[in-house]
Amino acid sequence: MDFDDAKTTQGEFELPGSYIDDEGGIFSVVKLKEMTGKEEDILAARTIPFVRRVNTVLRNCIESLSNGTKEITDKKELLIAVQKMTIGDRLFLIIALRRVSLGDMFSMEIICPDCKKQGHYSVDLKDLDVKKMEKKDLREYEVKMPCGKVAKMKIMLGEDESRISKIRNENDFLTLSLLARVIEIDGKQPSLTTIKDLSIRDRNYLRAKMDEVEGGIETIVDVTCSSCGTDFKTDLDVGDRNFFFPSEISEI
Repeated sequence: MDFDDAKTTQGEFELPGSYIDDEGGIFSVVKLKEMTGKEEDILAARTIPFVRRVNTVLRNCIESLSNGTKEITDKKELLIAVQKMTIGDRLFLIIALRRVSLGDMFSMEIICPDCKKQGHYSVDLKDLDVKKMEKKDLREYEVKMPCGKVAKMKIMLGEDESRISKIRNENDFLTLSLLARVIEIDGKQPSLTTIKDLSIRDRNYLRAKMDEVEGGIETIVDVTCSSCGTDFKTDLDVGDRNFFFPSEISEI
């Protein structure tokens, strides 16, 4: 199934990656239902951390996870699954849920980096590129960095995202994102300082390998300024209030 298979009020999707349960079962097919006022209130509750809100909303709106032979429908099991899903799968589901609940078209206001004028633009969410993991059961792998050291890496999961979100130091965000994925460097567990001390070449190399291995959905979109014609790129911010609380609701 491709990302454009969702129905208006109910959608079935194949995850870019997978959820692996304690028995080693690999689950990739998710059935979603549209959000209700209950989920809207949860998303609007700014006193609750964003990751926790996402966990609850996804748990509520996932009707089932299946792999062809087994189906998970129990809400407690689904919450565990949401927390142990890959970061790429979680982002994919947030966008899929937005499509199922509000339609494919997303409108946003963007300031052109060239002429500095604000313009109104629309993105068709079903056209976003989805990159599937080549090995859906992969959770750890090794990378030899340009410096010669070997990093043992892991696929970042929802529980890792939750742990990072509790560290309120936005200045270290890029380093924390790497630290959440690096298990060892030459057999030693890295610290925040260890990751900070890596060269830019090594850090970029690790990110390139992460992008190569981890599945997900591309949120960088091409935009042409309506005022000056400049072409530029912008990122869809799924954490922005307007993503789920638009001034205009599209219809399919």
